[in-house]
Amino acid sequence: MRKYVFIILSLLMFLPFSADLSFGYQNEIRALSSAVSSGMDKVGSRKRVAVADFTDQKGNITELGKFMADELTSELLKSAQGFEVMERAQLKSVAGQEDFALPSPYDQSAVKRLGESARLGAVVTGIITPFSSTVRVTINVVSTYMPKVVHSKTVDIPRRGKIAELLSGGMKPSVNFDLSGRWYGNDGGIYYVRQIGNKIWWFGENHPNAPSWSNVAYGEIHDTEIRLQWSDVPKGYIMNSGILVLEILSNGRIAARNKTGGFGGSEWTR
Repeated sequence: MRKYVFIILSLLMFLPFSADLSFGYQNEIRALSSAVSSGMDKVGSRKRVAVADFTDQKGNITELGKFMADELTSELLKSAQGFEVMERAQLKSVAGQEDFALPSPYDQSAVKRLGESARLGAVVTGIITPFSSTVRVTINVVSTYMPKVVHSKTVDIPRRGKIAELLSGGMKPSVNFDLSGRWYGNDGGIYYVRQIGNKIWWFGENHPNAPSWSNVAYGEIHDTEIRLQWSDVPKGYIMNSGILVLEILSNGRIAARNKTGGFGGSEWTR
């Protein structure tokens, strides 16, 4: 009899410890969820929030980043009080991107447009930093009214189980880019981009009715690099042409690495 009691007590002592090993990130997810709730008290009348894909420190979306964003959204859907939580699939549908993260620094006009189109009061962003035995997750609750961070939270999660598994194979940038859509350049232009496979086309102009410049471009994507041939077209009066080498920083941000022909823009966001 004593033998059976000893076995049962041993199992009871072991089970909570085993559960903690399997689900060691749940307490941290709940802490992040609580921080989002605190942040939602500081936004305007649109009491609705969405969680964007988390990134590494270079702005790359990772498998671990997408997993953590999914987990946080699930926790928010269970525990949110006084505000709505937008499903991540719905957010990506509105954004027109399979992978979606807000670029940093935040483009204020892009954040405002997202808030208006998706009726969001805030978007949660996250950055993941791996250490030897832990993974640090920092989230920001970004208001879409006057785009700014209204609340932040950092947690350290043990690097084990599912977290370690995703980290070992998931900190490489996701290259499943879908760049089709409307982009905004820091040259004041709007660029209409179409991607089919690794081929890409665009039309850009700085005014819909009387542009000083308008251009077209065609090229290919290789990993995170875009190589384009571009040329101005006679909707505007400037007539130049050349080569562009661009880097995809995320699904919402592109930067120029090399330009010829006097091309003005150097960064694009959406």
